[in-house]
Amino acid sequence: MIWSKLTQQIQEFQWIYLRDKCLREIMRAIIQKAIEEYNWLIFGFPNMTVTNS
Repeated sequence: MIWSKLTQQIQEFQWIYLRDKCLREIMRAIIQKAIEEYNWLIFGFPNMTVTNS
């Protein structure tokens, strides 16, 4: 009983972790695109910053 509940909680945690990891990657891509668009609009050149991939 205790082990099955613990296993279920671990699986839920793993799912939440993967979901949040995907959401972080999506937000990172959206923010990066917004920065690039802003630089083109204001300065007329792409963002030349180095990103961690």
